[in-house]
Amino acid sequence: RERILAASPNSVRICVFLNKCGRRVVDVPLDYIGFEIPNEYVVGYGLDYDNKFRNLPYISIFKKTTTEG
Repeated sequence: RERILAASPNSVRICVFLNKCGRRVVDVPLDYIGFEIPNEYVVGYGLDYDNKFRNLPYISIFKKTTTEG
């Protein structure tokens, strides 16, 4: 935000598609929020896990499972 403001624009607005407010370390003033989501790993709609699941046409919480012997 500060770098953009240094260029003296007329205005600056911050828009996020997914907001994980529980994960934020620094308070950022958000002007537009698509969805509030829990502090969990999500995949789909361009978001991936290990280069997988980004082509899903929806956002989903990713739960890694393990299979034991």
